[in-house]
Amino acid sequence: MKKEKKTINVTPNKRLFWSIISDYSLNTSICELIDNALDLWLKRGKTKKLCVNLDLDIDRRKIRIIDNAGGIPEAELKVLISPGSSLNDPNEIIIGMFGVGSKRAVIALAENIKIRTRYESDTTFQIDVDDDWLKDEDWEIPVYDVDEIPPRTTMIDLYGLRYSLTEKTKDELIIHLQETYSQFLKNENFEIIVNSKSLIPMEFDQWAYPPEFEPRYYMFEIPAQSGERVGVEIYGGLVLNRDPVKENYGVYFYCNDRLICKAVKDRDVGYMKGYAGIPHPDASLARVIVKFQGPANRMPWNSTKSAINYGHPIFQGLYNVLVPIITDFSSLSRRLKGQWNETVYQYKKGEIKYIEFDDVQNVNKSYLPPLPKVRKKTIDHLKENNADVLEDKPWVSGLLDALAAQEVIGRQPLETKNRIALILLDSTFEIALKEYIVHEKGLNKKGKSLKELFRNRSEVISVVKQNISFEQKTMDRIEHYYLMRNKLIHERATVDVTNTDINNFREAINECLSLLFGTITGKF
Repeated sequence: MKKEKKTINVTPNKRLFWSIISDYSLNTSICELIDNALDLWLKRGKTKKLCVNLDLDIDRRKIRIIDNAGGIPEAELKVLISPGSSLNDPNEIIIGMFGVGSKRAVIALAENIKIRTRYESDTTFQIDVDDDWLKDEDWEIPVYDVDEIPPRTTMIDLYGLRYSLTEKTKDELIIHLQETYSQFLKNENFEIIVNSKSLIPMEFDQWAYPPEFEPRYYMFEIPAQSGERVGVEIYGGLVLNRDPVKENYGVYFYCNDRLICKAVKDRDVGYMKGYAGIPHPDASLARVIVKFQGPANRMPWNSTKSAINYGHPIFQGLYNVLVPIITDFSSLSRRLKGQWNETVYQYKKGEIKYIEFDDVQNVNKSYLPPLPKVRKKTIDHLKENNADVLEDKPWVSGLLDALAAQEVIGRQPLETKNRIALILLDSTFEIALKEYIVHEKGLNKKGKSLKELFRNRSEVISVVKQNISFEQKTMDRIEHYYLMRNKLIHERATVDVTNTDINNFREAINECLSLLFGTITGKF
């Protein structure tokens, strides 16, 4: 049995404002205020130019934001400060839907806020918000008639900023705005100005077009529970603007043309073993851009529009498409590593391939052709070929590393790479002789210690020759390059070491190592 006993007053306490300050940064707060102006512009058809002007006064710790989106009518002034109040219909294709963003943003930004607005050519009204009002549980707030500002304008002054405002944070904000509103900034009827600088769009579609693995474009719709459908566009591919510091790879999400989050590398988008793998620079050419378009209340964003809600049914509706795309392009990036210049970066122009399918719910592949076989590194080949040798003679591992290092050096754009390779190969041979003498039993060292033996390489070779029969041609070649190495180190004249010299020397060293330890086969 249920019997009503009484009713209780659930009017929110103003502490709710304080509870959300930590949820916002300078960047996200400014974006909330721009979003408000954008929504008015979007609802009025984008026919008149929208200009959002930001003045950041670092010395006075003050920010002024002015927009000409139309202003707020007198009857609707409460939307400026009342949580939950909004002029937006959440079924519209807009950005704001919660009715709390701008309120939280201004409180998060500053201790003192002055909001002036003039709807069309009506009277200009002003509302002041400060910490004293926030501490008072009374929700009433005075509205003032003030001197006129330009028609269709809203002006917000923020004093006593809660965030540090520096040249660095200003520059970071500018980049953030250029990225967040890039899709809108391409429209000639939209402009953001920061300290007199008009911002330009910054996008993430700097694609490379390697043959067969050009960027892919997927377009489909996901049904919402209400019967509505949300449009989805996905772009995936390898990019030209890899930045190892910024780690600008992964998944980028837009909702109704607004960037929500970038370079996402979470498990929820496929970054786990068996799929896109653990985030690593090897996969840093892979980028996927996801764009949602639909009613605001169907967007899978969080309330601050700074992250995607992975549990949202709309996101779940594209999961089976998204994960294979980021998985395959990440794997492609890894497989081509070491040859990006020739297999990726040189292909700066091409066409994006459109992928069409009927039922998104049953798609679980990227529609890429078979990926190229993984190009094993030289050291992996050497260790694989010498698995049995390494098991019996683990000290050979260092010699294999040296051979692999010489091969890597040979691929570098270094003027002196052949000189470096010459010294490395000669040292590899000498170390190999030392390892053989140390580990081979029964050799007659003529009563000398290793240190004494290695004062004269010919004596070292004579000790090894007790068991090993080197071809004279091979030893003559090694002696020739040993003398060349000595000239390089001990004489003033610069020795010219050619590619042919290195190839011949490496071949001779390889023959010797194979005789000393078995297998090796360091032919590249």
